[in-house]
Amino acid sequence: MLYFGEQELAAILLSLKIAIWATFLSLPFAVWVAFLLVRRRFWGREVLNALVHLPLILPPVVTGYLTITMPMALPGVVVGAILGFAKALGEFGATITFVGNIPNQTQTIPSAIYGFLQMPGKDQGALTLVFVSIVISVTALLLSEWLARRVQKRVHGQ
Repeated sequence: MLYFGEQELAAILLSLKIAIWATFLSLPFAVWVAFLLVRRRFWGREVLNALVHLPLILPPVVTGYLTITMPMALPGVVVGAILGFAKALGEFGATITFVGNIPNQTQTIPSAIYGFLQMPGKDQGALTLVFVSIVISVTALLLSEWLARRVQKRVHGQ
């Protein structure tokens, strides 16, 4: 049975708050950069392209034509926003490095799991947060797939 103590609930709520803000704050910038990369030629474009793809640890793959319009790109933007949300929710390194792991202040789900694993007898708290993290992540993936299909149908008039 899952038990949500004050510390687990605070970590969940803070993680959701940060992930939502990170998604909404970064999405306009991400769409703007994508537009520049697809529609404009400028000095340093290749460097910008590499920087955009660097976090993915994969070489960039071109999957469309250069005169792609926003409606055609909308399913990818929706999926990217949701997956960006899920990635922000699971961020650990930057959080622990720059703001620490202070319960009820800066402790997110991943840092709370880490903290629980460092204390004897706190496995239940870690397990609870692992379960919550899996549920949120699977929900985000299912939602992104559902929304992508729905937007794709609307774009193509089906």
